[in-house]
Amino acid sequence: MDRSATTINRHKNKGEIRAHSNALKPGLTEANKRRRVKYCINQIEPDTLNTQPKFNAMANIVHIDEKWFFLTRKNLHMYLASKEKGPHRSTKSKNSIQKVMFMSAVARPRRNSDGAFIFPEKIGIWPFTYKYVAKKSSVNRPRGTVETKAITKVNKIVFKKMMTENVIPAIKAQWPREEGNTTITIQADNAKPRGGADIYSFIESYSDENFTFKWAPQPANSPDLNILDLGLFNSLQSKYQKTMPETIDKMVEEVEKVYEDQHPKIISNVWHSLQYCMCEIIGCLGQDHYDLPHMKKQQFEDAGNLPWQVEPNKVKVEAATEYLNQPVIACAALRSGMQATIEAGSEEEGSEDEGVKEW
Repeated sequence: MDRSATTINRHKNKGEIRAHSNALKPGLTEANKRRRVKYCINQIEPDTLNTQPKFNAMANIVHIDEKWFFLTRKNLHMYLASKEKGPHRSTKSKNSIQKVMFMSAVARPRRNSDGAFIFPEKIGIWPFTYKYVAKKSSVNRPRGTVETKAITKVNKIVFKKMMTENVIPAIKAQWPREEGNTTITIQADNAKPRGGADIYSFIESYSDENFTFKWAPQPANSPDLNILDLGLFNSLQSKYQKTMPETIDKMVEEVEKVYEDQHPKIISNVWHSLQYCMCEIIGCLGQDHYDLPHMKKQQFEDAGNLPWQVEPNKVKVEAATEYLNQPVIACAALRSGMQATIEAGSEEEGSEDEGVKEW
């Protein structure tokens, strides 16, 4: 529409226009949607399906994923004092800014009876780098200088080395000791570096008398089902960009620092957001065009009423289960009718405030 800035601003102040950030989401096939729904249904405790569905606690699940961190950005927005001079940033090429990929592993925070966090949910974050000894002198460093280089291609060998040397040992070292054997499920996406079908036996080979490891890939094209992609990486990225490191070594140091400084409450809230996302995925039968509502997590947490296990809407769960029982070829045709059933059932469940525990 052709409207003046004054008119737009007036409507904005009246609340008739709102800001909207529109993210580009993965395209989903019918098979993708069915797998997403099946994944979410499988996260519900089986003995609650016939009464009031409830997601499991996810206490023994570790989410892992990779993230690129750039040494700097082409443009940075910052605030300066009235006479403060802006920092000087330079690079040889704006189109080839140095970057490093990091692997991160996170579990769900746990609290004791007093509400204090007792489990180091931040298993760790590790860079894909290696040490290189300069064979020739240059204007930047003498011969024999040890430099840190980024691994630009993470393949099957590199991924398994990262799991063997860092992720698995960190889980074993930091996980709370319990009586008997503890089963830990490691969840990640289906990227090619994971190693294909043999990744299951590879992860299970690290089981011992104290731990049993299992591999559980998330559905394809579903970054909203991994807490790192869902919100944690964005938080780390925004805090890291304020540091403006100049070398890879300093970059690694800053990323590790912002990771360690991440408050457990932030991670805990993302785990709750994951459960609410699964509620939405069940409700829209696997699609990803939902808008996650504001669930007032901070308000309920301060009051001590934040549920550890979110309860999805029973009508939606029943409709999603019926959807999975239909042949694949008939799913698209039945989707509109089932969603009408879900919406009608949701209106009978009560107000939005009451639905926080009965989502």
